[in-house]
Amino acid sequence: MANIDQKYFPALDGLRAVCIAMVIFTHVRKGPGDILAGFPGWLGVDIFFVISGFLITTLSLREEATNLAARIDLFAFYIRRFFRIIPPYALILAIYIAKAATNHLEWQQMTHVLPYYLTFMNDLVLTRGDAGIDFIGSNRGHFLQSWSLGIEEKFYIVWPLLFFVILRSQRKLRWLVIPVLCGAVSFLPFRMFRSYIGLLLGCCLAIALASGLLPQIKRIFRLIPATGIIFLMALGLYLVTLSDKFVFLFSAFSVVFVASITVTDNWLARMLSHRYFVWVGKRSYSMYLVQMFAVGAVQKVIAPTSTLRQVAVTVFSIAASLAMAQVMYRLVEEPSRIFGKHFLAKRGRTSSSITPSVHAT
Repeated sequence: MANIDQKYFPALDGLRAVCIAMVIFTHVRKGPGDILAGFPGWLGVDIFFVISGFLITTLSLREEATNLAARIDLFAFYIRRFFRIIPPYALILAIYIAKAATNHLEWQQMTHVLPYYLTFMNDLVLTRGDAGIDFIGSNRGHFLQSWSLGIEEKFYIVWPLLFFVILRSQRKLRWLVIPVLCGAVSFLPFRMFRSYIGLLLGCCLAIALASGLLPQIKRIFRLIPATGIIFLMALGLYLVTLSDKFVFLFSAFSVVFVASITVTDNWLARMLSHRYFVWVGKRSYSMYLVQMFAVGAVQKVIAPTSTLRQVAVTVFSIAASLAMAQVMYRLVEEPSRIFGKHFLAKRGRTSSSITPSVHAT
């Protein structure tokens, strides 16, 4: 039986591997009449959001429970997030800037959107309709896939500050903050609204598992076969093809999926915990950042003019993204994360027992 108190959930890294494959598939240009064109691979982002909300809240709840003062070290939290996210992000953004500098039109477009990228307002670029030209020749914009980082960065600033610091002495009011935040983000554009709902649903799962509900939740999931969980996710995917408004239901299904592979040891959790899935999942953030380079390079060689060619482009794009991500993971991502831990250790600040990874699309 999986233990919710374990320091690391390998199945969640395995799930990240599946999510990044879905996201890369979405960014492959579709050919005319392609039977796979309707597959909503972009939902991989929504699963990422649920995972992020769950892990960030789980991390903070554990720290709060083990701290004698019943509080979290907010400074340490922000430092961990900075060294986990910023160095790889800054490197890829610098590459996009360097490429844009070689073309007058691209440079004009880049200088227009750069302030958003430097302040993690990436999500506003999509909302405003600002667009440039990316590496595969479509009108998507420079580094536009980074919109989700803008969502997550704002969440990382507001959520722990509000839930764990401002409401630290008002435990009975904590549950109220979630419906209040849901109501607040409902006024945002749809893409942003759906993203914050996914994050908050992940937070709800973490809070539920950390409460006295854990034994009941475990008993329930022992009765649900893994095939039932897969069917639920497949149903969610199908419903979203009918209407993107079902994305909220899909996020709720994703919470069930994450709970299942977290509190049980079924065959699905064991499969996602396999070292190959985990290896890819650990590199999913870097893969997310470099994916458009890979897709663009592969599509210059193989035009996705048929279903078979689209599958081939997707497979080769995933492989190319993974190869590039491995280099960045070894040279940038891991060294910067370790430096952040050493930075905190030298100052005697707390360190997390789990390391949540970002990577939404």
